[in-house]
Amino acid sequence: MPISAKTFQAAVVCLSALLAGGVHAEGIDTEHVFGFMIGSDVGTVGEREFQSETTGRFAKNGGNYRAVGQQLELEFLPAQNFRIEMGTSFAAHDISGVMGFDDRRQLSWQGVSVDFRYRFLDKDTGPFGLTLAMKPTPTVSMRRPRQRCEITARNSGWRSTGK
Repeated sequence: MPISAKTFQAAVVCLSALLAGGVHAEGIDTEHVFGFMIGSDVGTVGEREFQSETTGRFAKNGGNYRAVGQQLELEFLPAQNFRIEMGTSFAAHDISGVMGFDDRRQLSWQGVSVDFRYRFLDKDTGPFGLTLAMKPTPTVSMRRPRQRCEITARNSGWRSTGK
């Protein structure tokens, strides 16, 4: 006698509910809470991460438009509460027949980045978490080169930036 699809689905749901009670989580890492927000966690000493982020933009009216951005990042923790992140980014464009845009088909390197983070307060041992981030951003002008440094304080979900 074959098992019906509804019986099988009910069995999977019941089994999933029973297994969830036996799972133990180590803790919540708030570094990547949401896609647009960075939490105060930095990780543990010796930890390494590689991240890749792809952003695509497609379809403009009246032509062919494709733009893809690729960002690659390597993060590591050389000391407790201190994280270093290095990255690079690329962009590809394939544009033809779109009003207001030049026809273009190219792949280009966009640059490199470095980000330093130091966690002053740990959310597990203190009243809240607080991480200071510093991201030097070189800006080149035809008149005069200058160096800008962006400093950001992050505290478990809230972000304040000073320039």
